[in-house]
Amino acid sequence: MKYILIIIILTLTSCSSSKKIESRIEYKIVRIERLNSVYIIYAQNINTPIYETIKIVSKKNNIEECNNYVKLNNIYKLNLQSLSIQIPFPKSNIKNISYYGESIALKDKDYIIKDIMITSDIQGLCFIK
Repeated sequence: MKYILIIIILTLTSCSSSKKIESRIEYKIVRIERLNSVYIIYAQNINTPIYETIKIVSKKNNIEECNNYVKLNNIYKLNLQSLSIQIPFPKSNIKNISYYGESIALKDKDYIIKDIMITSDIQGLCFIK
């Protein structure tokens, strides 16, 4: 009974927090990688310590016209949603998150990764807002 109650609480907590969105926060792009069909964009919130880095994942697509590609060292205001917040157990137990069939590592040798995020502001490498 005790275990069922814990599972219900974790499920309700994860469901209620899965809609958490960070809105219009300024991020500096510090690295861009491509992993098959997915771009991994490393970004740092310009208002927090430099060691807090997030990975933004974006599915590679073939946008015909893009007037504003995401570029290194540029700053963008982004609406972000966490991919890992939907998991009902501690992030410390997670090593990878699957995104469009690609395994995205939560840890990195060069950066301390705070979270893996998605955004509707970027399609492929095109900034659309």
